[in-house]
Amino acid sequence: MSIFIITLTLVVLQTPAQCSGANLKIGVPENYDGIFPWYLAKLPNLPATSTDVVVTGDDEGIFGVEAGFLYALKPLDREKQPSYSLQVSFSASVQSQSFMVEVCVIDKNDNVPVFIEESMRGSVQLGLLKGISFMQVGASDRDDRNTAHADLRFSLMDQTPRIPSSHMFFIDSVTGEVSLTEDGELQAPHSTALFY
Repeated sequence: MSIFIITLTLVVLQTPAQCSGANLKIGVPENYDGIFPWYLAKLPNLPATSTDVVVTGDDEGIFGVEAGFLYALKPLDREKQPSYSLQVSFSASVQSQSFMVEVCVIDKNDNVPVFIEESMRGSVQLGLLKGISFMQVGASDRDDRNTAHADLRFSLMDQTPRIPSSHMFFIDSVTGEVSLTEDGELQAPHSTALFY
C-alpha cells in the first residue's frame, strides 16, 4: 500500500452573475468596502417629481432611494443572499405607482477551496496499470458555481519521498482522479512499503 500527499491549485476566471425577472436589473459586486451610502444606480423609472418613495422587499433595511438613486447602506455578500427583489413605490401626480428592481450580487472570488476530506489515502494494488484511477480527491468552493470562481483544478505539487521515482503519480486536473504514471507502474510492485 502506498500513501501520498496531494496539493490543490486553482485556475480562476471571472464571469458576471445572471439576473432576471424585473423592470430594472442592477449587477452589484459583493463585499464593497468604500463609503456608504453606496449609490448603486440612477432609477430611470422614477420621475423627478415623485414623492413618498418607499423601497420594500428588503427585510434588513439595506436599500433606500435618494434623489432618484438606489443606494445600499452596507456591503452585500453573495454567499448570504445572491439577489434582492425590490419594489420601489412612489406617488406622481396624485397617483401611486411602483416598479420592480432586481439587485444581483456579483460573485467575487472571496472563498478558499477546501478538500471534501481533511486527509485522503489511496492504495495501489500490485499490478495496477498506468492511467487506471485508484482514488479520487474532491474539493468544494462556496463561490458562485456558475462562475469560474468555483471551477476547481487539481495538480500534484510534490511527492514525498521522491524515491524510487519522483513522478509516480498523475492527477486528472478536472476530475481529481489519481493514477500511476509509467514510472509508477514500473516501480509500484517494488515499493509497496513506501508511503507517499
